[in-house]
Amino acid sequence: KKKQAAELTNQSLKKLSNTAAGVSEFVDAHIAQSDQRELVDLKLLLDESCAILEAEVADNEANITYNIDHKNKVYFTRKLLQSVVYNLLSNALKFKSENRRLDIEISTYDHEDYTVLEIVDNGIGIDLANQGEKTYLPFTRLTGDRPGAGIGLSLVKSILDKNDGSIKMESELGKYTKVVVFLPSK
Repeated sequence: KKKQAAELTNQSLKKLSNTAAGVSEFVDAHIAQSDQRELVDLKLLLDESCAILEAEVADNEANITYNIDHKNKVYFTRKLLQSVVYNLLSNALKFKSENRRLDIEISTYDHEDYTVLEIVDNGIGIDLANQGEKTYLPFTRLTGDRPGAGIGLSLVKSILDKNDGSIKMESELGKYTKVVVFLPSK
């Protein structure tokens, strides 16, 4: 019984730690200054995010492919954009299907006054018809069988909204999720 209690305590502490880290990141994103904007190379930022997630990529045997327009640079607060990219890639890894190898395609391209970052995965998908309104609510988890605090997509949306960007999603349950992020080019 003591061993079980210790394991449950450790699991609870890990969940609490994840939640605290999520709250901290959420608060940081809301107080970050937009005057810290700089010209950010998306390819370099994506490479850095993939390096941070290297262990998760290897553990999931994920296949990540890029179709990056070499000209795509955006004017954004680097730390905030790193958080956006990290959260989206982390979600793609976290919500992989157990029935197939995980493929993640990352693309960038220009569209009107925006640089578009598109991340498509063949994971478990999201039932947007039934859960779409909950997708961006803080501390809301759409599935309970994966780790996390339910902060990631809320944080991403908040960052983008505060910095003249936007996000939209397409998904089919059991097949794929496509996240499209619009970042101001100027």
